[in-house]
Amino acid sequence: MIDEIDYQLIHTLEKDASLNSDTLAKMLNVSAATVRRRMRKLVKDKVIHLVALISPEKVGFPITVGIMMEIKAEYIESAAMKLAEHPNVKSIGYATGEYNISALTVFRAMPEVSEFMQKYVSAIEGLQSVKTHVFIKTWKGHFIHEG
Repeated sequence: MIDEIDYQLIHTLEKDASLNSDTLAKMLNVSAATVRRRMRKLVKDKVIHLVALISPEKVGFPITVGIMMEIKAEYIESAAMKLAEHPNVKSIGYATGEYNISALTVFRAMPEVSEFMQKYVSAIEGLQSVKTHVFIKTWKGHFIHEG
């Protein structure tokens, strides 16, 4: 179970994950050993993941595209799993509303977007309709590659 100290630890790490256990301990008014123990448990329980978050545009992926898809109900799971395998798909979820699958993707250039849509998305079994949104500017966003 997550308690108040865990919540404070998680919130502090969200702001700056480079803080060491001694600094975190002082900020949270607990011992460094407590911080290390709690962090190990949070990682083990998959509450937090210690990863590097990248700025896609700074590593050659300046184009972010949101893709909303309407998939026939019996194909939702397989479509989501297929999309999740693609390295350009950074986030995918089951959604309410007109479109039941929503994906966030990143690309190096517009021809890559076109190829992805034509060769990958259009081949998804059960695809009924699709809508895309190219992000012109992003104020907040983190992308994790779990390949």
